[in-house]
Amino acid sequence: FPLKDVLEPYCWLATILAPGAVNVFDGETSSTASTLSMSDFNMTLSTLNFDANYLRSTSSGVAAIGDLLDIFSSSNASSVLQQRLSAYGKDFIDSGWFQSHIDQLLVDAPKFCPHSSEYDENSKLSRLEMTVPPMSPTTMDSFLFMSSLVAEVGVIVFMESHRLDGAVKPTHALSSQNAMSDTESERFVDFTNLESDLHSEIGKFVNKALEEMKDYLNTRTDSGELGINVLMKDWLLNNEGTLAFDFKDLSLELADVAIVFSSISIRGLDTFRSLEVADAISPQTLDNRFEIEMLDFELELEVLNIETKSRQNGLKVSFTLRDIEVSVPLFLALDIQQIATLQLGSILRTENILPCVLSIVDSIEIPQLAIRILDVGQPKVEGLQPVTDSAFYAFTNQVFEAYKTKMLEAAPLVFDQTIRPILNGLVRTFVEGDPCPIYDSSDDLGFVDLRQFFEPSSSGTSHSPSMLRKLFDTNEYGNFPSMLKGLLETELLAVDAMTGRPKINEVLIQPFTLRQSGTEGTLAFDGDLFETGTRVSVGGLDANIQLKASDAKIENLDTVTLPLALLEPVLNEPHYLNNTATIGFEERPLRLST
Repeated sequence: FPLKDVLEPYCWLATILAPGAVNVFDGETSSTASTLSMSDFNMTLSTLNFDANYLRSTSSGVAAIGDLLDIFSSSNASSVLQQRLSAYGKDFIDSGWFQSHIDQLLVDAPKFCPHSSEYDENSKLSRLEMTVPPMSPTTMDSFLFMSSLVAEVGVIVFMESHRLDGAVKPTHALSSQNAMSDTESERFVDFTNLESDLHSEIGKFVNKALEEMKDYLNTRTDSGELGINVLMKDWLLNNEGTLAFDFKDLSLELADVAIVFSSISIRGLDTFRSLEVADAISPQTLDNRFEIEMLDFELELEVLNIETKSRQNGLKVSFTLRDIEVSVPLFLALDIQQIATLQLGSILRTENILPCVLSIVDSIEIPQLAIRILDVGQPKVEGLQPVTDSAFYAFTNQVFEAYKTKMLEAAPLVFDQTIRPILNGLVRTFVEGDPCPIYDSSDDLGFVDLRQFFEPSSSGTSHSPSMLRKLFDTNEYGNFPSMLKGLLETELLAVDAMTGRPKINEVLIQPFTLRQSGTEGTLAFDGDLFETGTRVSVGGLDANIQLKASDAKIENLDTVTLPLALLEPVLNEPHYLNNTATIGFEERPLRLST
C-alpha cells in the first residue's frame, strides 16, 4: 500500500474483499457474500424548520407558501414529520438498495485505486437504479399524511392566485351572442321565437314541452320536495342518495405497493332549492340558474400490495360545499337545415343520441360561469393513524381559520376564469367527435314487433338504479323506446304513496288543466263548439232545425285510478298495445257538460 495513495478512499475500499470475488486462503477457494454492511443505524432530528421567502413568481398565490409553512411549523404536523423522517431514514439504510450500493462500490473500488492491478483511468462508477425501499405501514401512513398536506397547500395557493390576480378577462352572459352577426344568426334556431324557425306545429310542441318540463322540475310534491329532486332520486342517484363513479386502471405504483384511486362519489344532487332553466335571453342564448343546499364530495383510495394484491390501507378524502348559487348562460347555435335532415331511426339507440344531437350543433359555449359558494367545510381524511390524523386536523384548523373567507372570495373567479375554459374545450371536443350514425334501411325488419319495441333485454347492471338501467339495456329496435316507456311507468303510472293514486294526476293532469282553465282537473272550451242546421220535411211537418253546442267542460279529469295501463304490449299479439284508463270515483265522477 504505497504511502502516496494513503488519502485515496478507493484504495482503502479495495483492501476489503468484494462480494462475489474468489478468495484463496490457506489453499481453499470460496465465494464471499457481503463483506461490508451497516449493522445498526439511528438518527434523531432535534429540530425541523421550514421557511420560504417570496421573491418573484408568475403566480401571486405562491406568496402564501411562507404563511402555510409557518402554520406547518407551529402546528403538531412538523413534529410528527420530524419523528417519521427519523424512522424512514432507518428504513432506507436498512433497505436492500443501500446494501447493493455498498457492494457495488467494493466491486468498483480497485478500478479507481492507482496501485491496483485493475486500475483503469477511464473507468466510471456503476450507477444503480434508485429504488424506493419497501414501505412499512408507518412509512405509508407518513406518505399519505404528507400527500394530504401538500394537496391542501396546493389548493390554497391555487385559490390565492385567482383572488389576488382578480378577473383577468371579465365575462358577460351575451358575449358569444354579440359576437355573431344578425345575418349569421338567421341560420340557427331562434329560441325566442321557435314557432317561426321550426314548423309552426313543431314549434308549438317544443314550446309546450319546454313549459311542461320547467313546470315539472319546479313543482313541489305534497311533501314540499321539488320535482328536480324527485327526478334525481329516481333516475340518477343510488339508494343512499349518491352518484358514484368507479375508476378503472387509475393508480400510482410506489415501491412494493400501488395507490389505487377507487371511486369518487357526490352527495347532495337532490337538494335543489330553486331551478330556472332554458330561459331564452337572446336568439341563441339560454339562461340557467339554480341553487343547491349542499354538495358533498368523497374520493376513495386503496393501498394494495403489488405482489399479493391484498389491501394494506384505505383512505377517504371528503369536503362539503354549502349554499351554492349558480348562473350558467349557454350559447347554443342549432343549425335549422341539419335538424330538418336528422333521421329518427338514427336515435332509437341511446348510444346514438349524443352524437346525433351534437351533429345539429354548429356552436356551443358557456360565455359566463357565475358560481357563488357561501360556505365550505373543512376537508376530512379518514384512514390515517391516530397521530397523523390529529396532526392533519390541527394543521387544517389553522389553515381554514386563516384562508376560509379568502377561498370563498376566490371561488367565483376560479370557476369563471379557469374551469369555464376547460369545460368549453371539452364541449368542443364532443361537438367535433363522431358523426350521427345513418340508419341502415337494409336492417329493416318489416312490421315492428311492439312486444320487443318497448321491452328492454335482460342485460344491464343489476346494481344500477331501476330507471338508469334502461340506458344499458338494448334490443333489436334500440333502447330509447324502452327507456321512455320506463320513464312513463315510474313518473306517471306508478302509484303515489301519499295519495294512493297514480302520479299522473298530480304530475301531469292537474298542472295542465290549471293552466288551461284555471281549475285543477277541468278542461274548458269557451265559445261555440259547433253549429249546424237543416230543414226537415216529413208529412205535414216542414221545419228548420238548428243544433248548437258551446261552453263545453270536462270536469274531474284528475281522478285517474287503477287499473291503468299505457303502451302495454299484449302477449302473443306483436301489433297490439293495451291502453286502459279508469277515471272518476263516487265522490268525484267524470262530468261532461255543455
